[in-house]
Amino acid sequence: MKKVANPLHMLICFWGLMFGFLSTQVLAQNRAFVIELKDEVHAASARHVRQGFEAAQQANADLVIIHLDTYGGRVDFADSIRAQILNSKIPTAVFIDRNAGSAGALISIACDSIYMAPGASIGAATVVDGQTREAAPDKYQSYWRAVMRSTAEIKGRNPQIAEKMVDEELDLPGICPVGKVITFSTQEAIQYGYCDGSANSLQEVAVAMGLESPVVEVFQPSSVDLAINFLLRPAVSSILLLLIFGGIFLEIKTPGFGVGGITAILGLALFFAPHYVEGLAEFWEIGLFGLGLLLLGLEIFVIPGFGVAGILGIALAVLGLGAAMLANRGISFEYVTLGELLSTISTILVMKVAAILVVVVVAKYLVASKAAYPYVDQSTQAKSDGYVALDQRLQAFVGKTGVAATDMRPSGFILVDGEQVDAEAEEGYILKGEAVHVAKIRSTNLIVRKA
Repeated sequence: MKKVANPLHMLICFWGLMFGFLSTQVLAQNRAFVIELKDEVHAASARHVRQGFEAAQQANADLVIIHLDTYGGRVDFADSIRAQILNSKIPTAVFIDRNAGSAGALISIACDSIYMAPGASIGAATVVDGQTREAAPDKYQSYWRAVMRSTAEIKGRNPQIAEKMVDEELDLPGICPVGKVITFSTQEAIQYGYCDGSANSLQEVAVAMGLESPVVEVFQPSSVDLAINFLLRPAVSSILLLLIFGGIFLEIKTPGFGVGGITAILGLALFFAPHYVEGLAEFWEIGLFGLGLLLLGLEIFVIPGFGVAGILGIALAVLGLGAAMLANRGISFEYVTLGELLSTISTILVMKVAAILVVVVVAKYLVASKAAYPYVDQSTQAKSDGYVALDQRLQAFVGKTGVAATDMRPSGFILVDGEQVDAEAEEGYILKGEAVHVAKIRSTNLIVRKA
């Protein structure tokens, strides 16, 4: 008697086979992972590329394509990206959409293969001063020539061509004469071995790299990563400096702790947190800035007058912020150009002055605007209604001599004719017990100076 097959058993076998077949098809797909790099090379760029390679590794990608279009940027961050590419266990290719200038040329040469769109260019990698845009001193050029040359050697490309992208004094007869640096078009790059072929799309690049029916996936960073990358942009850092200095100035000029202090703390957190996460701001740099603020606070609220502590506090705060923005390694600034140093310090000082001006202008016009109406009393007090500009009782104290009942920094109390009165120091600080002379009345305050 024949044994009849169990329908349920047959159904399970069928779906098992189908699942196995579909899984094999999915696993057999070739995946090209794309990392977009279409901006000036800076801290956020290096972070974005590093995270892209980590995501490609986790996704078991068959190929990483750098989709590049940049005129250059910071050489230290370009070198960081180069190291990331060279250490990749996944084959790499670069697709130069339009430009691979300066730092972009190094990134391109570090990849296993280079593909360029028609009309694209690669080269012109001379190190320039960030402020003057002129060629940096030979110390920096020498280092950069060596980096370009060694990278080309690793990838089997002509190292002299890579060096000639930096050094205009090198003579390559038939390729580029003395006095010029190399910038190749797509066809020239193909001719001299600096481009493996012309391509019009990422899909074409993936196919040219040997992937059959490739799935091209563009790396998308998380919302947190996007926020950190945004905060690391130089323009955003400048705005945060504006908030920091503006908040500090506003806090100094207003009593108690309020909007100014909160603004400054928020600006500091948004500036230092992403820089610290990326290793750009070290503990000593943050500590230097904190010490500067501490000395400045002591000068304003504790020590009379304005002297060494205040000047030193400002200097340390500027140095702490500047060091966090520069490409130093620890306490070594060997490869930081003078132009970069001056540019960074000038940016900080300009933002400081701009912050003070913004606070003064906003305070002047905002208070009188309609937007401030719910919060600011804008009513007038007319003389016809019985209001007078000065308290007539205070007029009697003008010209008299008294004693400071409290420290005046610059406001406080004085004793005149046995009566305690609000007063303000005309200049500097006056300590408790010092003799004072009532010089005049400003608004409703007695203005005094040391007797």
